[in-house]
Amino acid sequence: MRKRGGERVSYLGIRGFESILRGGIPQRAEVLLLTPEGAERRLLGAHWAIEGLKRRERVLVVLSGEAPDAFLARLGRMGVDAPAMIASGALVVVDWYTCWTQDVEGVAEVDRTIRASREPGDLLAAVDRAIPLLLQGPERRAFVDLLPLAAKGLDDAVLADLLQGVRSRLAR
Repeated sequence: MRKRGGERVSYLGIRGFESILRGGIPQRAEVLLLTPEGAERRLLGAHWAIEGLKRRERVLVVLSGEAPDAFLARLGRMGVDAPAMIASGALVVVDWYTCWTQDVEGVAEVDRTIRASREPGDLLAAVDRAIPLLLQGPERRAFVDLLPLAAKGLDDAVLADLLQGVRSRLAR
């Protein structure tokens, strides 16, 4: 965390991006990044998570477009001991991907990941379960990858309520 003209900013973790963003992303900012589905979005999310972990921040990752194992493997290839980060509570993963590939009931912890069913209420309950872990650290950040899958699987009103629910939980 550093200051830009009195305003605290967070690094993205990608060389050159900070200059485009005039030093970083303002702390407590909400940034909606619309990208096509694909590796670029997930790579950007990995950089965001890694930069937070390097700075000893608590990091929440909510995944719907990629299996948690694949995301964690990417972190490993980028030099992060993801299992150790999860075990320490520095990294919290909410899995909303698996429910679209196999049956998932309610909310459950599986392999230190909080997994939710397709029900939007269960996803919000999973985020609620993750929040106390984030609040244990003074600084925190989140990468929430929901929009592409949620837009395909939910009607507009339910999608809007879901996004607002996640936003309000993270604003705590």
